[in-house]
Amino acid sequence: MKSESEQAGPESNGAKTLYRCWQQARGIRGLPSRADIDTADIRPLLPHVQLYEVVDGGRRFYTRVAGSAAATALGYDPTGQFLDEAPAGRGRRRMLKTLREVVRTGEPAFGQHDTVSPDGPSTEQALEDIMLPLSRDGRGVHMVLSASFTLADPYVAAADVAATTAA
Repeated sequence: MKSESEQAGPESNGAKTLYRCWQQARGIRGLPSRADIDTADIRPLLPHVQLYEVVDGGRRFYTRVAGSAAATALGYDPTGQFLDEAPAGRGRRRMLKTLREVVRTGEPAFGQHDTVSPDGPSTEQALEDIMLPLSRDGRGVHMVLSASFTLADPYVAAADVAATTAA
């Protein structure tokens, strides 16, 4: 995954909306807090969201919340588990590396990759990930808001996103 400065920005409807909400919540602060993001503003995206608590300065990540689409894509619900204790595979190493980079830099990260869905190898799909730092004090990263969306067949329809951003 690339940091905000290395990639122009998100491409999928869901990632664009989530990023826009994060930027609005950020305002003039360095980093927004979890409380700054109104879940009503991102309701259609919630099934795709994962919220990680940063533990030991980024050595570990505790999954506070995993939306239903995220759990389905993983093949299990990681809510209440440490990411480093999750089953190997499904991009765990890449995810940990990117989360640590987000904690280190305090910048969002976007990335695209191919993955195989739980339905089997014939259902490979291109995904876009977004990871957004959250802070209790506006400086240090204490949580990371993450989501994945398919590029070819977005989880979140453009009409759903338009309705969310128009409200």
